[in-house]
Amino acid sequence: MSGSELAVPDDPIVRRIQVTRGTGERRHRGSRGTPSVVDPCPLCRAARPARAFEKDGVPYDRCGGCGLVTRGGADGPPSYHDYLPEATRALPPITRRRYEALLARLARRRRDGAFLDVGCGGGFLVETARDLGWRATGTEVSRAAVDFGVAKGLDLRCGTLADAALAPASFDVITLMEVVEHVSDPVALLRECAALLRPGGVLYATTPNFGSLTRRVVGPRWPPIAPEHVVYFTPRHLRRALRDAGLAPLRVTSANTSPHEMLRRFRRRRDAGAGREATPIERTLALRDAVERDALLRAAKAVANVALAATGTGDTLRALAERR
Repeated sequence: MSGSELAVPDDPIVRRIQVTRGTGERRHRGSRGTPSVVDPCPLCRAARPARAFEKDGVPYDRCGGCGLVTRGGADGPPSYHDYLPEATRALPPITRRRYEALLARLARRRRDGAFLDVGCGGGFLVETARDLGWRATGTEVSRAAVDFGVAKGLDLRCGTLADAALAPASFDVITLMEVVEHVSDPVALLRECAALLRPGGVLYATTPNFGSLTRRVVGPRWPPIAPEHVVYFTPRHLRRALRDAGLAPLRVTSANTSPHEMLRRFRRRRDAGAGREATPIERTLALRDAVERDALLRAAKAVANVALAATGTGDTLRALAERR
């Protein structure tokens, strides 16, 4: 598939924090003696972290071996076992259309129609796939989210991917959207996904791009730098993680940027109606809606995404990888 074939923007509201790997991670001490969630580096297995920066009192480390940035600090990933914000209980029509477009592009890998969404939240992508004729399943650690989806007749399994006890080599397509940044051993999770794919099946994964233009401009103020995100990938790191998990990367590209965040680097913006600063999600949705209403802005976005894909500097990484 070409980069344009994968150009289906991800929704920051619907695709939120959806998976944790549980507790009990081993921890090392970083350059200032602070225990770290990740030990050793989940990518190169080195144990030579150096403090990269801090944000809101939370340290972030850079691996001395491969350069991967991970969250430091003593606390493990937050628990989301009851996570179901009100904003995620409805699927915006634009997101439904984007899910349909993504599934249409993945349909060429369809054999018997088995589809799995890992970290599925309330199951909107699972529901879309089911409506398009896939045999769709989802896994999710939040009991509240699973109950929400099951009430609509969806096949959702509560727990981690391992808890679901799914048959090996049984899926044509697996999606892993905005999940790998939340887990302390992403290669292990990718390896679990690879084992569930049939030969020739594909994994489609998305995650924030630490190498993005926005992050380079705004630095630690980049919204994806947050305590719930444990690992921060660049295109190079994501390709390596996929290969180490036994998958063959077919495409790792990037898309989308956040001009409103870059503008805030130089000018502070306030919500005039509420007298407060808008949240990152509010700013993103406002920009998205403005783009969708204006044909010229849509064309400009398409051109920008071509450049971002070519340079690997978009805000979101999108990967397509095959089990061979």
